[in-house]
Amino acid sequence: NVSIDDDLLQQAKCGDIAALDRLMILCRPDVRRYAARHCFLSDVDDAVQEALLLMTRYLPSLRSPRAFVVWAFQIVRRECLRLAKRGK
Repeated sequence: NVSIDDDLLQQAKCGDIAALDRLMILCRPDVRRYAARHCFLSDVDDAVQEALLLMTRYLPSLRSPRAFVVWAFQIVRRECLRLAKRGK
């Protein structure tokens, strides 16, 4: 289960590259597990990669640190849906 330190999240939001890298490393296993449950098996790796990229790009716009986990999983879910539509 994702447990993210508020200070790490704040540092990453403010542009600290090392903190951002650490944050992505910490949340990757949970993002992958979530994707494995919501994506077609063939799309899991692509969904994880794209979700982590989007999280990195849009993290500064995250308003509440408490919303991080829900926000991250919404990004993964949308990527799974996008990839599923592309595969049709």
